Order: sequence, then C-alpha cells, then structure tokens
Amino acid sequence: MSEALDEGDNHFSTRQYSRRRLIRVAIIVGIVFLLAVAWALSRLGVPDSVPAESTPSETRTAAALSVAPPPTAVASPTEPKPTEPPVPSVEIRCSPTSVTVERVDPVDFSEAWGRARECVSQIDDAPMSPETAAEQAVVKMYEYDGAINVAYHLCASTSGRNEGRLREVSVGAISESTIAELSAMLALCPSHPWAERVQTMATFMEDLLPLLISADDALVGEEVQPGTYYVEGGVANCYWERQGKSGSAIDNDFIVEARRVEVVIQPSDYAFQSDGCGIWVPTSVPIPEGVTLR
Repeated sequence: MSEALDEGDNHFSTRQYSRRRLIRVAIIVGIVFLLAVAWALSRLGVPDSVPAESTPSETRTAAALSVAPPPTAVASPTEPKPTEPPVPSVEIRCSPTSVTVERVDPVDFSEAWGRARECVSQIDDAPMSPETAAEQAVVKMYEYDGAINVAYHLCASTSGRNEGRLREVSVGAISESTIAELSAMLALCPSHPWAERVQTMATFMEDLLPLLISADDALVGEEVQPGTYYVEGGVANCYWERQGKSGSAIDNDFIVEARRVEVVIQPSDYAFQSDGCGIWVPTSVPIPEGVTLR
C-alpha cells in the first residue's frame, strides 16, 4: 500500500515539474519573440510612436530656431588688371639725337637744356589740350589755341633765335600777347636757365606797354601822359606836333633822317600828333641791362 502511494507521489511530482518547465520555456520564447519584433521594427525605421501634430506657431518657432548652413563661397574668376594709359610726351628735336619729355608736373627739360646746340619741340600743328596743372596755367595765362605748343617750344630751347628774342626787343612786338607768351613759358618751365631774364623782360614790357604812343593823335592826360619820349633806330620823314586845346600847334618838327628823336610833352598840352615816326617810348621806364630796344 505504501509503495503504491510513493509511486503515485513520484508521478505527481514529475508532472508538476514538467509543467513549470514548459511555462519557463514559453516565457523565454515570448521574450525572444518580442525582442526579434523590436529589432525588426528598428531596422525598418518605423518609430515607436507617432508624434502629435505641431501647431503653426510651434512650426514657426522651430523654423526660427533652426540655423541654416553657411552658403558655400563660389570663387569668382580673376579679372585682369586694367592697363594704365601711357604718359603723354613731347619730342624735343636736338642734335645729334632727339629727347622725349613726359607731360607731367614738373616737366623735366634738363636733358634738352644740356645740349650744346639748339633744341626745338617737335609738335604737331594741332593745338595741344592741357594734361597737367602747369599746362592749365599756360592756357589760362595765354589765351591762344596753340598756347601749350608755344610754351613747349620756348621751354625746349636755350640758344638760337629764342635767346635773341630775350636780348633784342622790337618796340612794335611789345603787346599783351607777347607778355602772356613769356608768362606762359615761366609757368611751364620755371627752372629754365633763362627764367630770371624772361621774368625781367616780361615785367619791362608790362610796365612799358601802357605808356607807348602808337596812335597818330593822342590826348594828353588820357591816351598819353606828360613826359619825355623818343624814337630811335633809322628815323626818317618823321613829323610830330604838340597841340593846344584850339588845335593850333604849340611846337612841331619834321625830321628827314635821324638815329634818335626826342620830344617833351607838357602837362598843359592838349594833344600830341605824329606821322611816320613809329612808336614813341617814354624815358621814364628804364631798359633792363643787356636788353636792346629797337
């Protein structure tokens, strides 16, 4: 009897153990299955949960907070540097070779001035337009279309005819144009070897010009000032007359031929008349040393 009970108990225990084992296996299999499912879902990119829809304000806020990546710099092609225009120049014809001077401030004529023989500017007939401040001053002083051309021509030379013009002056050549020409030369080449002589000549002509008597009839005190005047240099067939207010002659003379003729115009004279005498020069303006007036 007891053996039958023991055998029954053993059988019950075996069945109970088998049931618990099956349960554990089932649990393990379930866990493994869930892990496999989770892994498969992660590989497919399926989110664990669907996020709630964001409101428009949240969308704008998120867009404002987002930082855009910096733009990629695009290298621009290298542009060629502009070519600078050549400096304008003037050719100075000398012997044995020519000299080229650049039209800059100040103009360098030193190489031309160092030549033993005369140098002259080789400039086209067309008037030059001002390129520098000095050339603009030339145009302002000497109101002539070819003012710059003339100034370069005068500045280029240190001998020959131009030197003679500064030593021997014709009274008939004294004019505002001649004075302006000399002033223009000094504006372009103030360091010219003759600069001092040119300035002296320009000042002399400027003082002398308003006092010259070139008209046949001149009113004393208006067109001519009282004083001593002269003409010289091969005077021939010259007639002069000092007149009173009535037109009668106070004094007169007719010179057939002479080297020099003088006349004294008094403050009481009304007019002075001359014919065939040339230009009367006042003795009140001294002639510069080294200059001959003819």
